[in-house]
Amino acid sequence: MIEDYSFNPEGESKIQVKKDYQKKRFINPYFDRFSKGFNTKLYLQIFLVIFLVYAIFYSDCFRVKSIDVQGTDLISPDELKQVVMSELNHWTWYLFPSNNILFINKNNLKQEISKKYALEDLEIKKGWQKLTIKLTEKVSYLLVHNQTSYFLVSSDGLATKEVAQDDLKKHLGKLPLVINNKDIAVGSIILPGKKVNYILELDKELAKNNFKITSYENREGDDVAAVTSEGWSMTFDINSDIVESINNLKLVLSQKIKDRKNLHYIDLRFGNKIFYQ
Repeated sequence: MIEDYSFNPEGESKIQVKKDYQKKRFINPYFDRFSKGFNTKLYLQIFLVIFLVYAIFYSDCFRVKSIDVQGTDLISPDELKQVVMSELNHWTWYLFPSNNILFINKNNLKQEISKKYALEDLEIKKGWQKLTIKLTEKVSYLLVHNQTSYFLVSSDGLATKEVAQDDLKKHLGKLPLVINNKDIAVGSIILPGKKVNYILELDKELAKNNFKITSYENREGDDVAAVTSEGWSMTFDINSDIVESINNLKLVLSQKIKDRKNLHYIDLRFGNKIFYQ
């Protein structure tokens, strides 16, 4: 080996430089960064995050698998479940399933249910893979037909539910049928509450006096018409006394109208002034 004791600019002897070269002790800092081996802790953390995201958002652990409906009377529980499942059977932001119990928006769900049914009260509780829906229906008093659909109507004139054809037999003959040729939507006021109550009282009094009524007609203003099974109708003013009007009706039928085959109507809106054709 040639010994050279001169110094380079860094103050290091050349002999030392030559020895370092022969012993291959040069260090590459960029190579050393990747020479430490597999980072097990980092990859475990990444795996854990992916697993938790899958378990929370996409696995069956937090999905709604059952719906318990309580408090129904006229509303079909199966029908209500279909409304709920339809709302849950889509994806939020195209990324997250809406039937994840952790992320179900109860207020939005209540709004969707209320669009279809008129309710006094509605409560939704979350459980493990389960939704519990407790409700109180608005009591229905009338069945209203608008030539295309049938609706149940509460005492305040509110359309509480659209009646499916399969369920129509449950209500025909049990509730007074009112013909109302206007567009109807669940949750809307179809007729004033005063007129609802008048029709209910009128229906009872007519039944007591053996008049067979097939339907009632909701006419303009305060007028209501009752259509008999014989085909003729009688018109009432909801501000008039029902008992007095029916007494006038019986008087006319017994004294003035002997044959009802050609009778079209009897107008009872003006007290003792009775018109008929």
